[in-house]
Amino acid sequence: MYTCVDSKGPTKIPSRSEVVRLAAGEGVLTALVVDANVCLDLAGLSRGNLPPRIRDEVQQFVQDIAASGADVLPGFGLAELCLDRKTWTLNASKLESLERNISLAIDSAPGRATQRMQDNAVEEIEPVNVEMFRPYIPLFQIFYASLLKVSLIGTQGFSSNRAISNIQAFLRWMSDDLGCVSALPLQAAVAIFGGDSLARRLIGVGRQAHALPAVWGGAWDVFYVYQLYHATLFQIGGVPHYPVFVTKDRACYDVFSRSRLQGAIRFDEQRSPLSIGVASDYPHYEGKQEQVAQLFKTTALSRVQKLVDDERMEQAHLDATIFRLESEWQRLHSEGAT
Repeated sequence: MYTCVDSKGPTKIPSRSEVVRLAAGEGVLTALVVDANVCLDLAGLSRGNLPPRIRDEVQQFVQDIAASGADVLPGFGLAELCLDRKTWTLNASKLESLERNISLAIDSAPGRATQRMQDNAVEEIEPVNVEMFRPYIPLFQIFYASLLKVSLIGTQGFSSNRAISNIQAFLRWMSDDLGCVSALPLQAAVAIFGGDSLARRLIGVGRQAHALPAVWGGAWDVFYVYQLYHATLFQIGGVPHYPVFVTKDRACYDVFSRSRLQGAIRFDEQRSPLSIGVASDYPHYEGKQEQVAQLFKTTALSRVQKLVDDERMEQAHLDATIFRLESEWQRLHSEGAT
């Protein structure tokens, strides 16, 4: 039901001995970064409104957390559940209620409530609040705009003879129109245009409701994995962490468990972009890997040049880009429905 990913790919919930070893040896805290669906499961367990089969699976998950001794970080999952797509604000009361129920669920496992008190290496996790997510909104908007563009390009078709031209169109848009080249949205695009039908769920294709909320959800999947990588390299609250992303989204796991964190490039104190390997071994690129590699090389050079030139994205430009893409998306899909 639940799958786990770290910066090296597929993994599992760390054992208690691993958690203790990392904390004792290097002062590294192990943290499970859970997505929105996992947050809903945990909150539902606390509220007692889960179907029996799901309840049993979530209870086992909670027991596995307790056995591990890892921290649980629901902040980004809560943000997805509480962020309004139109106003870009968080619903404070909903966030507080969900966080309380998630904490109750996690502490329901025998011994979990007192476990943290016994672990000297573990500090109290700061409660999530509406202001904590505000600095992350522009980054998420970049991912959302990118998935919107992938969805729009996809309206022209997903056949193998369009795979390279679709990737070219997306890369050109990222570099020229968005003004920001990002590897994880590219990983999503490469999988979607490469013939991975499951990956297309990231933009709503193959789901019962082919709508903007599906694209929104795909952008969150990109965001989670980016934060997983960022937390792997950089400290959280001054403390090094070993983060593990936990999801029940098969499309998210299928796509992003294949990407790899390679490191970061430090330009200055404020700019340390991540270096991420993008997997391209999909059926529609068979016999075309040299073309794909050349596209990636050109993209990497463009990204480095933008960083050297210190090009910063204007918020007004990002807002206008999202408005334009959403309008085009709605127009195309309303025409397709008539």
